[in-house]
Parts: sequence; C-alpha cells; structure tokens
Amino acid sequence: MQKLFVFDVDHTITDGTSIWELMHYECGTWQNGGELFLRQFLADEINFDEFSRRDALSWTGKSAELLRRAQARIKITPGFPELMDRLRARNTATAIISSTIGQFAAHLAQKYKIDYCFANPLGLKNGILDGTIDLRVKGEAKGRILAALAQKLNLDKSEIAVAGDSRFDLPMFKHAEHSFIIGNEKYKNAGKYFVKDFFEVSRILNL
Repeated sequence: MQKLFVFDVDHTITDGTSIWELMHYECGTWQNGGELFLRQFLADEINFDEFSRRDALSWTGKSAELLRRAQARIKITPGFPELMDRLRARNTATAIISSTIGQFAAHLAQKYKIDYCFANPLGLKNGILDGTIDLRVKGEAKGRILAALAQKLNLDKSEIAVAGDSRFDLPMFKHAEHSFIIGNEKYKNAGKYFVKDFFEVSRILNL
C-alpha cells in the first residue's frame, strides 16, 4: 500500500499551457523573451535552471497579482482532484517535488491539501517581483529530495508512488514502486506505467 504519492507539477498535475508561458502572457514578455527562452531550452542550448533564471529576470518589476492571474488560467489534468480525495481518504501522504514556480506550487498544495511542497519561489519585495528565483529544486535534484523525504518519513520504495512527465522526474522513479509517466510519449517507457490522466492512475492502484 502506498504511504506517499509524489507529483511533478508542469504537464503532470497541470494540463496544457504551463505556468511559465501563462506568466509571460500576463506580463507581456512572451514575444520579447519567453518564446526565445523556451526554444533555447527545448534545443538544449540552455539548461532548465538557466531557463528559469531568464524567465524570472524578464519579470522584474511586475506585480505578484499577475502571477495570481496566470494561476487562475491553469488547467488541471483530469482525474487529479478525484485522486487526491481518494489518497486523503486512505491517509496517504502527498508531496510536490517540482522545478516549477514556488508560489504556484504552494497554491496547488494549499488548494489540494498536499502535505509537502518543494519548488522554486520567485523573489518578491512588497508584492513586486525582483527578477530572481530561488532554485531549491534544480533540474537534476528531484531524486535526492525524494530520498531525503522518504528517509524522514521512514518509508521504503514499496510504499512510494511518483507521477511525472519528463527526464527530470526519472531520478525520483528509482525511489518508487509505482512510477507514472503522464502523457509524454517521448518517455512512455521510462516509468512503470504510461497513462493519459489520473483516472487511469486511480484504476491501476485500485483506488
């Protein structure tokens, strides 16, 4: 029985346009920065940490209200709220381990009553973004963070499940009995299961 379920955020909990892109739309920086940064990242010209730093810097001086507006436009992957209800009913601990924007991860954690949250908060001063991001969860750090959390909770691999969508999530899979790739065909064979949504996850785990 799973005692801990760990989730990535972008394109795992969330579906469709990412918080990064929506934030650029709200700030008016997509065409003059965000689109280029994403293209450079996808072409492996910059790593995820540098991509994050460039995005954060482009939002210098913008109000945190724009982040809240971007959050409101996010779509959630089908079946996630229902899965969370079932996990809570079984007293299964839950965690976010993600390189996403920390304030957004915290918003999801509060909304869905997720127990632990590790992500990368944007720098804020008096409600204004200062152009920095605190990279607490760097691109390759997720496995180490999960290992430390499992040790803290005294859990072994057989008691842990993980859902993610990209190569950055694969280090976490080494610490989980059940590993789910959500929707990304490129990595469909990288986890124990390849699924389209969280309704499938619930069925596989008999929840």
